Amino acid sequence: MLIVGWLAGWVLLWRLPGLRRPPAPTEADLPAYAVVIPARDEAHNLGPLLAQLQHQTVAPAEIVVVDDHSSDGTADVAAAAGARVVPSRSLPPGWVGKTWACQQGADATDAPVLVFLDADVRLAPDAMAAVVSEQARRGGLLSVAPWHTVRRPYEWFSLVFGIVALMGVGAATPGARRVRGAFGPCIVLRRRDYDAFGGHASVAGQVVEDLALADQATAHGLTVSVLGGRPLLTYRMYPQGMRSLLEGWTKNIATGARRSDPLRSVLAATWIAGGIVASWQGLTGGWVGAVVLALWLVQVARMSRQIGSFPVFALLAFPLLLAWFLFVFVRSVILTSLRHEVQWRGRHIPVTRGAVTVAERC
Repeated sequence: MLIVGWLAGWVLLWRLPGLRRPPAPTEADLPAYAVVIPARDEAHNLGPLLAQLQHQTVAPAEIVVVDDHSSDGTADVAAAAGARVVPSRSLPPGWVGKTWACQQGADATDAPVLVFLDADVRLAPDAMAAVVSEQARRGGLLSVAPWHTVRRPYEWFSLVFGIVALMGVGAATPGARRVRGAFGPCIVLRRRDYDAFGGHASVAGQVVEDLALADQATAHGLTVSVLGGRPLLTYRMYPQGMRSLLEGWTKNIATGARRSDPLRSVLAATWIAGGIVASWQGLTGGWVGAVVLALWLVQVARMSRQIGSFPVFALLAFPLLLAWFLFVFVRSVILTSLRHEVQWRGRHIPVTRGAVTVAERC
């Protein structure tokens, strides 16, 4: 288990290709693009992102913030920053909040290229030029996994989730030709392709809409690409605290596992099992166990550098972080598969056979 799991880790997460800086493009070199930002109680996040969008080397043709029934002044912050604010209409049956917000935002724009950004993403001045030019070169659906900026110790608990998420997508496997999945913080594609497969309406009830959107793109013959964002796109996950981290990963992890390629899922499970054995050996197996755990931590250290700014102390806490991952994964399975409900941003989201109906608790 140790050997197979360790080798599986290298296969699944060897190197994530990075987003490349374009050679000084101008507006004439790139198609016009619209930025759509779904926002629910994001007043604390929106200001920096909107300021950075205003100072891009190639400015967006449109910036639309869809205010998803916020209670914290999100719309005021967006309007003050010069964005067009679209108040979200009442949530229709069968939709979740983010897919409904994204669809309304796309419908409110005219640009030939759509860029969907989460409010917590942070951009270098040439980030959007890089994203749009890369999508023009590759075609299809392009997703960028932002570099995770880690500031507080509780954020270390996202480490194993970030590793497993990249393993499941398959973009970091040597020689990978098929990517299955996407990262919701940054998705870009041409409007004609978005409309051709039905846009977010085609994944209206999906809790993990980014993976479902990638599946829809693939089913309609589009290529799907995933790139790492460092240093052009970064974000800080769940800055509100441990509760938001727990809710966010509970919402995503079990559903994401079911959507991953079966072989990659088995290999990822083998890596996790090997990590459990290595952790146990390191804690109880004397110097031999310590060597085994050290080898595992060398691998985790290399993986972590592709995900975010996790410090050495986070790596040393790997056995604890792995135990946390298992706890949240089991909790996610129970809530999504047995109780058929998750909670996120004050909403209870009933989950039934991949579809949901939503009862808001505002």
